[in-house]
Amino acid sequence: WRPDAPQTRELRLLAEYRRDAVDQRTRVSNQLTAVLKLYFPQALQLLGDNLHAAQACDFLSKWTTLEAAQKASVDSLRKFYWSHNCRSGERIQERLDLVKSAIPLTRDEAIILSSVLRVRCLVGQLRALTKSIADFELRIKQLMQQHPDASLFTELPGAGPALAPRLLTAF
Repeated sequence: WRPDAPQTRELRLLAEYRRDAVDQRTRVSNQLTAVLKLYFPQALQLLGDNLHAAQACDFLSKWTTLEAAQKASVDSLRKFYWSHNCRSGERIQERLDLVKSAIPLTRDEAIILSSVLRVRCLVGQLRALTKSIADFELRIKQLMQQHPDASLFTELPGAGPALAPRLLTAF
């Protein structure tokens, strides 16, 4: 028995750690969805499916409640979406109309105030996990570029930057 080269062992560990971080990010996103459904379900329509994206995290950091979003000026909301590469005027207008016409799900301050703190906590976790995943991916990419067997796995159909390193270390 001969152990794998240090480069291959590091690549295997990084691929596992990245997968674990992605799973954690998914769990946190699901928790965030559940909290938003409790007091601010309109946020899910305003942000789309990707709650760990910078746009969603920035929105929820700035406007944690429907009331806060409704108090924001139309220009500031429009600028926010524009600065986050949402360039579709129609889509932005749909979101602005939703903010304007939305009715709060609850006015219970106990639910709202505790949920706002939970959202801030979850958004912080999402930001940290997203940064960590990017760091893992950068190091994995560097190791794959240097690995002598990388071309065997990167050229496989469907083996992208996440799967190719896992396949390489498995074989």
